[in-house]
Amino acid sequence: LFIVSMLMATTVFAEKVVGTYTMAETSKDIEAAFDNKGVLKVFIEVLGEYKNDKVMIKIDGEQDLNEFIAQLKYCKAKFIEWDKVAKANNVTDYTKKYDVTFPNIEVWWRGSEWFSTFKRNLFKPIFMVADDGKSSFGVGGKATDWDNEYIDQQWYLILMSSAEFDSLINALNPEKIKSALKQGENADALFQ
Repeated sequence: LFIVSMLMATTVFAEKVVGTYTMAETSKDIEAAFDNKGVLKVFIEVLGEYKNDKVMIKIDGEQDLNEFIAQLKYCKAKFIEWDKVAKANNVTDYTKKYDVTFPNIEVWWRGSEWFSTFKRNLFKPIFMVADDGKSSFGVGGKATDWDNEYIDQQWYLILMSSAEFDSLINALNPEKIKSALKQGENADALFQ
């Protein structure tokens, strides 16, 4: 168990910031790395329970990343459609689940050390219209550490406009991420 925990912890510290996106009008990081088998691991910074929490959702592999992007694009199209309907009909204080299935993810967060969940389907987004009529896309919940049921973290991903969707979708482009990782490898090769 100790060895598994150490291996999981070391994968988190090997990430490189490969981009940023805008969430709820604030800038958040996208980090990535290749694991020792060459599989792309992407970490998306999200909101935590407290302002200074370091919380990330992890997507494993390019196939899951592409599926995640495809589902985000679908949600963006529905967001635009539903936002127009809500505004045209003065809808307020409303929520509706998106009928989508995202790939399984893990949630990672920093406490006194790094904690994480098992990989599972934690990404179940909703469309929300606030009392003031502003629409948003949201997903989140309570993540419980895979090794200790008493350690948990609230996490949230909130996109408030089609521009914020575009910001995240563009930052998750697999080719851009791989290119940014290669640049780091090339720089490392200079200093042998």
